[in-house]
Amino acid sequence: MADPERQKKPRRRRKKAASRPAPEAQKQGKSIEWVVGALMVLILLGSWAMMAGEYAKAEDGWRSDLTAEAEFIQGSPRRLRGGAAMLTSTMGFVDFLENAVVQIPSVFSVLRFTFTEKLWIPVTTILLLATAAGAGYGIRKVEHHLESTTPKHSPPDDR
Repeated sequence: MADPERQKKPRRRRKKAASRPAPEAQKQGKSIEWVVGALMVLILLGSWAMMAGEYAKAEDGWRSDLTAEAEFIQGSPRRLRGGAAMLTSTMGFVDFLENAVVQIPSVFSVLRFTFTEKLWIPVTTILLLATAAGAGYGIRKVEHHLESTTPKHSPPDDR
């Protein structure tokens, strides 16, 4: 016969861990609004740089003579051409950003030129901003839906 002291005791059930982290743990990262706002600022800055570049090219002939850079790449040995092209690209990007800053005082001339000659830049900017805002709205809706459909765990059964 079995010893009464050795009888199995009923085990208590452990609570299952939630499949999603607690709401306070979810708030540790950047909010959706912050990310979408930062993306919109980047879109606006990139659009300004493009508008300033188009204006400088049309009015001042900015970067219209790139023969020195082409000769630099072609004159490099074959094994170094990729590095020369990367260096030239980096220098061109820095020049692009520098031009965007230099054109700030002539903001009204740049905007007038853009809206009369290069209307596709503001239209594209508006479409990109609307896409970013729509994506943020959609992500926020999905987040609210996921928060509202979290499984409700029943209390443990203590029998």
